[in-house]
Amino acid sequence: MTHRHSPVVGYGLKNGGIGCLELTRDTSVIMWSLEGTQTNGSSVAVIKTLKFKEDQSNSMVVARDDGTIEIFSYEHGSPFPLLRFEIKIDESITSLDIGFISSSFEKEVLLSSYSGNIMSLVPTSIAKNFIGVQESTSKP
Repeated sequence: MTHRHSPVVGYGLKNGGIGCLELTRDTSVIMWSLEGTQTNGSSVAVIKTLKFKEDQSNSMVVARDDGTIEIFSYEHGSPFPLLRFEIKIDESITSLDIGFISSSFEKEVLLSSYSGNIMSLVPTSIAKNFIGVQESTSKP
């Protein structure tokens, strides 16, 4: 049984699997999971949840060792997220964060790579239920 106010934790695995747990006082409940065979199979380097806009549901950003960045979000009423965006860069990702970086109006996904590059993914409104991302790159 899940509880509305229990903490929810997203996780990523070395085999590429991802999922979401709800932590209750007595136990943890797997809300959903995708095995590594249901994803691209690359190890998950970083995973974060965010709301790009206050009127949207939470999205989950997954950065993988092979340079793949995926954004999952929820349909209204569905307990399972859908892959909304995927891009692959030619570098392994070491970290990511989310916030207002170059704009005070839109949140961006800031990525860093093993080689020291810093990249920003900027969400744009393409369609009502779709998150598009425009890539911009800058080197330190």
